[in-house]
Amino acid sequence: MRSFSIALMAIGVGFLALAQFSGEWELNLSVFPDLELQSTYLKLSYTIFDWTISSISYFTADGFVDQEFDLVGNLGPILVMGSIHFNPLDDASVVVLFPSDCLLQTTSYTLIPPEYKYSWIVSTLSLGGAEFSAGVYHWNFPYYPEYRWPCCIQTPPGLSFMRYVLSAEAGPFSAIANFSDCCTGITFEDFTLTFNDLSPCCGLAFDMEFYFTKEGFQYVEIGMQNFSICCGLGFDLFIKFTETGKEVTFTPKWVGFGEICYEIYGNVEFDNGMITALEIYGYKLSCSFTECNRLEFIEAFNVSEMEQILDIDFQGNEAELLRLYFCGPSCCEGQYVVDVTVFFQPSGTLFGMTRAALELEVPVLANMVFMNSFSIDTAGTVELEVGWRISF
Repeated sequence: MRSFSIALMAIGVGFLALAQFSGEWELNLSVFPDLELQSTYLKLSYTIFDWTISSISYFTADGFVDQEFDLVGNLGPILVMGSIHFNPLDDASVVVLFPSDCLLQTTSYTLIPPEYKYSWIVSTLSLGGAEFSAGVYHWNFPYYPEYRWPCCIQTPPGLSFMRYVLSAEAGPFSAIANFSDCCTGITFEDFTLTFNDLSPCCGLAFDMEFYFTKEGFQYVEIGMQNFSICCGLGFDLFIKFTETGKEVTFTPKWVGFGEICYEIYGNVEFDNGMITALEIYGYKLSCSFTECNRLEFIEAFNVSEMEQILDIDFQGNEAELLRLYFCGPSCCEGQYVVDVTVFFQPSGTLFGMTRAALELEVPVLANMVFMNSFSIDTAGTVELEVGWRISF
């Protein structure tokens, strides 16, 4: 028995010797006006042969908010990736929303930690220039994004939702099919067929996308990107045809001193197949000087819609911003990145300026990046956050 134990320990030590441990730690602290933790995560990875298993723990000022385990590796020519998430401590009451055709529209549900949230696994095969993948996604009630549960139910506890995704890509062609299961059997969800860089004649190239759901055809979109006219002038043009009408997106560009792009965001309203109104949410004017040096100006006519589309955060009466990105070489063959943003409101202050914000990332060591976030408004209120990202 003793010899068996020694042999088992020797095998275990030899197995660990073949493995490699690594990790990453990121921390963000609010320094002013109050000293408190904003967010932090710790990633620990264990690699053996062609497989890597990772544990990622996320924390905020509210405590331990998410525990994630990842897996990536190869089974011969097949790449396998997967992830599983758990709710460690959150016992909040949430409002769950259901599809509009459900008898029950909303319900209040209290989370019961620790419990499983969701998981996914995807396998991908590359063969002869083509790529095929199959994925399975699973959610435990009610942990669907934003608690918008995709199934109609009457008794929530113990239910789950699954999505199966099949995709193929070869040259300019790609196709994605989604199937779902609300614990009542697998049903077809939607199908997208895409052709990129088609060039039938005259050197013109365009993209085409067909989209279908279980209700049938939804739209076909045809578009051209970076179409050049002359003298550095060009544009992007996309036309989407639906059963009730069409939508047109036109983005002019000028490639001279850098690249200037003008984008308009909005929505087209239809009535009996006719365009009845054009609602403009706002626009963005951007000028790219180099790969990561650019200047942006954004004006929002509908602030809430623009915040969702561009993932920005206006405060008070703010509806405009001016943003400058720039970067350059830093320590250890890395690059520093700077983001300076100035926010504006219609009136009430000099030029309407309300606050200025600075985001900074600077590599200080080969395995360490320093991060800084600073903002000040016209009333003198200062917010300062510092942090770091360490790899080991």
